Amino acid sequence: MKVYENLWASTLKFCNDFANRAQANGLSPDIEVYDFDAMGGFEALPETDLIGPADFQVETRKGLFYITTMVGITTENDLNGFRLNKLVAELFNKLLPEQSFPYVDAETGGKIGKMKVMDGTSVLPMARNSKSRPLKMIAVEVGTDRAVPGLV
Repeated sequence: MKVYENLWASTLKFCNDFANRAQANGLSPDIEVYDFDAMGGFEALPETDLIGPADFQVETRKGLFYITTMVGITTENDLNGFRLNKLVAELFNKLLPEQSFPYVDAETGGKIGKMKVMDGTSVLPMARNSKSRPLKMIAVEVGTDRAVPGLV
């Protein structure tokens, strides 16, 4: 069973779908999915708008799988952060409680269930240092409709 991989793939698919919609709707000229847990520092970020997970964690409760993560957005060459704020507002709307997105198989990308946003979504304060661009994170908890084998 590849639960962790499926949860990770589902999170990346959510981010990728968001990036594609953001480009199609003119919210970002070029936005890519990025694993913020893998970043070496702000100075090493690709020179484009980015969206992706950070502090990704998986747990089980009452026989179901849950993830808690932050989804970060950072923009490049964004005077006064107007584009960043529009992207964060759109992302926040997609991560409000009861919103859902597909739970996918990590190998095939096919839908195998549903993930639903739980109560408590939070937009965190701006993260930055003097030599970097702004980064906003949204903390979110998401539950799946998949049961832990043998527990339910």
